[in-house]
Amino acid sequence: MPGYTVNLYVVARISIDVEADNQTDAIAVATENSAPQKYPLEYADEILSATVDEEGDHEYKNSKHYVATPGGWLADAIGTTYVVTCDNCQTEIVVGHAHWSSLVCTNEVCKCEIPNPKGEC
Repeated sequence: MPGYTVNLYVVARISIDVEADNQTDAIAVATENSAPQKYPLEYADEILSATVDEEGDHEYKNSKHYVATPGGWLADAIGTTYVVTCDNCQTEIVVGHAHWSSLVCTNEVCKCEIPNPKGEC
């Protein structure tokens, strides 16, 4: 049986008492000071999404992101990883999603711009 690492993305609530001139300023103050280790977390009964990595897949080429729906888990294209090959130097680059306009090649010598072949961004 294959092994998997599953990362669950859950809703958590951090209650922070702050002083501010108005509600939006209070949000700003709270978000500046919301380091989770400083405050107790209360988890909601909701899982938003999950990323699944396959055991032994150290390049994460088979990793997939899923979104929780009322009907079950739906594969999310935004969380899917893609491998893009530079036409100039053949360097393979792992991209976290298909919605990018262009990339810069990671090869230190090449550094060329790689446009998205699908025109998605």
